[in-house]
Amino acid sequence: EFANKVEEEAEEDQEFVYSTDEDFEDSLDLHDETESEIEEMLEFAAETESEHEDILDLNDEKQSEIHEIANFDKNNRENYGDTSFDE
Repeated sequence: EFANKVEEEAEEDQEFVYSTDEDFEDSLDLHDETESEIEEMLEFAAETESEHEDILDLNDEKQSEIHEIANFDKNNRENYGDTSFDE
C-alpha cells in the first residue's frame, strides 16, 4: 500500500512537471509571438515616419511654390502700378 501511494505521488509529480513544461512552452510561444508583433509595429512606425517626412518635404515644396507665385504677383503689380489688390 505504501508503494502504491508513493507511485501515485510520483505520477502526480510527473504530471505536474509535464504540465509546467507545457505552460513554459506556451509562454515561450507567446513571447515569440509578442516579439514578432513588436517588430512589425517598429517596421510600421519606420514606414509611417518615412511617409511623414515625405509629406513634410512636399509641404515645403508647395509652400515655396506659393511664395514664388505670391512674389511674382507682387512684382507684377509693382511693375505695372496695379494696386487694386493691395490691402
